[in-house]
Amino acid sequence: MGDRRYRIAAFDHLRDVPLTCPALEAAHDAALLVDGVFLLRDELCGLWDLSVFLQAGQPRRVAAPRAPTRRHPLR
Repeated sequence: MGDRRYRIAAFDHLRDVPLTCPALEAAHDAALLVDGVFLLRDELCGLWDLSVFLQAGQPRRVAAPRAPTRRHPLR
C-alpha cells in the first residue's frame, strides 16, 4: 500500500518553481484525496483505489469580494 509518506506541496505555481517541503507520514487509517485535471487518464488509473468524476453545471457569476492572495503554499 505504500509507505504513507506525503508532501503538502510540490510546486509553487505563482513563482513557477518546485518546492522542497518535508515528507510527512499519514496515520494508519488516513485517506488521501488527490485533485487534478489529468488524474483520470488511462495511464494513471491503476494508481488509485477509487476514482470519482464530478461534473458540474455552468458556474454562476456572483459579485463577491476577492479573497486575499495566498503568499505561501498550503500548510
